[in-house]
Amino acid sequence: MHKLLNDRGFVAKAAVLAACACLLSFPTAAQFRTTEQRVELSGALSDIQTNSKTYDFGKKTIIAGLSTAAVGGGLIALGFYTDRNYTGTDSGRDKIGSALAFALGVSGLFTGTIVTLAGIPIIVSGKTIRDTPGDWKDFRYNDNQRGPGVIVSLAGSVPWAIGASVEAGYHFNRHFFCGAGVSPTVNIDSVNGNGSPLYLPIYADVRCSFINRMLSPYAGIAAGYDIIDQEIYLGADLGLRIRRSQQNARSMWASLSGEVSGSYMRLGIKMGYSF
Repeated sequence: MHKLLNDRGFVAKAAVLAACACLLSFPTAAQFRTTEQRVELSGALSDIQTNSKTYDFGKKTIIAGLSTAAVGGGLIALGFYTDRNYTGTDSGRDKIGSALAFALGVSGLFTGTIVTLAGIPIIVSGKTIRDTPGDWKDFRYNDNQRGPGVIVSLAGSVPWAIGASVEAGYHFNRHFFCGAGVSPTVNIDSVNGNGSPLYLPIYADVRCSFINRMLSPYAGIAAGYDIIDQEIYLGADLGLRIRRSQQNARSMWASLSGEVSGSYMRLGIKMGYSF
């Protein structure tokens, strides 16, 4: 042993082997980088999965709504067909069956339509969140939101009416929009003798988005004159604004809406998009 320790060549070889063993026993810098990259990749994938949940939920909601509406439409058609083509002797039972099918069909069609409309802002907000780099909750919006804009909307309301509106105005900042618009509306309820088949209000409109976030509650009021009804027109919206861009005021607007004039008072759902 003493001779081996005095052998300088042997000592040098042993030192080299010990150093190699130490190097092999510890992770290298490249291995550390690989581990960090794996952690970062895992975190990114987790964020993507989290941000995709809202989009996936919105997609499922729309599919469920369309399916329900389709079933409702089929039951309505079955009720009409049964009522008009039955030639048997048990007409009383047949009429009850057709009336039940028609009632269930109307309920399904109405429920499916509402669910589908509710799914639209969910899937739009989900897509915006999914496509946003980083944490969407940290996003804020600056004076790029200022400038002229146009808001195009579709609305459905009860008593039964379908309308569209176009508003042109100015986004004074990321919170306030003021403009003027027109909203031609088809009054489906006129087939029952209730009011005119068409209304045409023109109005001034003010909207306020309450917070500087991607998803912001908002309220709007409108006042004007219905040319056909020849009465004062008032409207109000309360809903959600989904900002789609940091570079401009492009947004989706989804709200519960109400409007009143001389011969009508309606509540409904409104979906709009600003450019």
